[in-house]
Amino acid sequence: MSSSVSVDCSAEIGACDHFWRGTGFTPATLLLEAPMRQTIAHVGAIPHGGIRHVRIHYLLDLVDAQGLGTPAVSYDFSRLDTALDLLVDNGLCPFFELMGNVAGFFDDYKNPVQATAWRDLIAALASHLCERYGQQEVESWYFETWNEPDLPWWRQDLEAFCIYYDACSEGLRAVSPAIRFGGPGICETLHPLFTGLIAHCDTGTNHFTGETGVRIDFISAHEKGGKWSNEAVSPNTTAMLERTLRTIAWIREHHPRLGDVPFFNDEADPLIGWKQRHSWRGWPYYAATVCRWIDLHIRVLREEHGVPFGFLSNDNGFIGDWGQRSQLCCFARKEEYAEGRFELVKKPVLNVMTMLALLGDRRLKAQVTDAEHVGCLATRRGEQVAVLIYHSRDKVWTSGSAALEVSLAGLDGSCYRLTHYRIDDRHSNPFRVWEEANYPDFPHKDPASANYPDTPDMGLFARLRDAAELTSDGEPYDVHPRAGKLELAFELELHAVSLLLLTPDPGVGPAAPTRLRAELYPGLTSGQGVMLRWDGAGERSLRSYELQFAPAAGGAFTRINRPDLLACGWYHEREADAPGRYRVLAVDYWGRRSPPSEEIAI
Repeated sequence: MSSSVSVDCSAEIGACDHFWRGTGFTPATLLLEAPMRQTIAHVGAIPHGGIRHVRIHYLLDLVDAQGLGTPAVSYDFSRLDTALDLLVDNGLCPFFELMGNVAGFFDDYKNPVQATAWRDLIAALASHLCERYGQQEVESWYFETWNEPDLPWWRQDLEAFCIYYDACSEGLRAVSPAIRFGGPGICETLHPLFTGLIAHCDTGTNHFTGETGVRIDFISAHEKGGKWSNEAVSPNTTAMLERTLRTIAWIREHHPRLGDVPFFNDEADPLIGWKQRHSWRGWPYYAATVCRWIDLHIRVLREEHGVPFGFLSNDNGFIGDWGQRSQLCCFARKEEYAEGRFELVKKPVLNVMTMLALLGDRRLKAQVTDAEHVGCLATRRGEQVAVLIYHSRDKVWTSGSAALEVSLAGLDGSCYRLTHYRIDDRHSNPFRVWEEANYPDFPHKDPASANYPDTPDMGLFARLRDAAELTSDGEPYDVHPRAGKLELAFELELHAVSLLLLTPDPGVGPAAPTRLRAELYPGLTSGQGVMLRWDGAGERSLRSYELQFAPAAGGAFTRINRPDLLACGWYHEREADAPGRYRVLAVDYWGRRSPPSEEIAI
């Protein structure tokens, strides 16, 4: 199959607002455990804030209180602080669900004492967050109602839910009217709790102020690509979009005043159920699906139907194995995990967030012909052009490839450095390395089985991590458009993503990375793990970070990361009892190197 992709780099058609920068998981107590600490470090390392918001269930279960419902109430936010500090330190922020039963006190929001106590709790929470993290930072977060109140997570009726909603809204507003709050985050399309809350926000009476109508800064729902299923079932993108459009149509018909409120799908997953294993969750298929869904939400919802769509998040921040809904594959037997010993390897679905982060802030006119399952997101930022092309369809068990002819017109530079990043069977795909190693189902095999394989050694984990970094197809090279035009051709497998990045020479090298920090992990092998994180300077001409290590006993610094690194994080597995010094520097596409960061010893 052949297809042509045409991009006019001089024709901007609007902003590219990167509305997909979210993930999520449950429960919040995971933030206090080592595997999630390392996971958050990897998520926060995505360059340019490629993931920004982390939606977490039961955050308020990390809050303790005494004297609720009395004038002598006191709150203990220390465990919540520990959890949120981890996010903020990694450049992330909570998509804060106001979910949890603090001190087991709240079971009837129609009780005036409980309703007032909840409002005061939320006000105290908002005040504490603004004091700890700064009001401007907190105003950049989202606050949302209880997750999926149409399921048993919520055990009260619609009237109680509306009172709870008003208490949340008024508690936040007492601290800052600019703190964003919405909901209801339901999972069943047009459930009575959804329609009832929307009616309440439009024409109902605020329980605390007596005003008609209650503010709702965004309307959220969870539309997924399919129900609980086995391996043989494929997601259904069309159904997801149809259900979203049905919800928007209902709002416009019954509550037109709220028709322009931003609509969020903050659990937009291919299939319901994070524990159900599907092989494709560890494959490039999942990465390509994410790109297609983003493109469809732009073209179908925003452009064709004028939906004020504002946020799309995959709820895949869990701790899981190859087949589960997680961004990294966690290797550990139950007893090893309980001891805090584990290994994490990035999946393609996390790597594609780095690809998406390299897109620009302005969309370009692009056209795809002669290929039903090929799509394109073309952008620019200043003079840099980024063209993401995906080959994807819902049906998992399909294969093939497309012969692409890519035409770029309207280029305004005489020379660009071209880099072609790929996620496919042979690029940025650690699962293929795992398959070739012939380990049968290691992450979740029954620990009591006599045939349970040995733990992979340091060498295999090193190869897995090398393969998990975003890979370019060959070396970056110079291209010289003729009359502003450039022609390229390559094959793109079904269920794959390519990113063409054209970067003009900025004439100066990158700045030094800052805030290098490290955390030790015992791991599963005979070695010792060091999770390294740093802050980049934000250059868009960066080819790689180079991590260097020198033994504590003395000696020269040498490079320790074999692949190029665009993420601001790397897990170094070294020999046990081999402490040393680390530093990191940045290298651009022309080989110019920054000064090294400050050293750390660990």
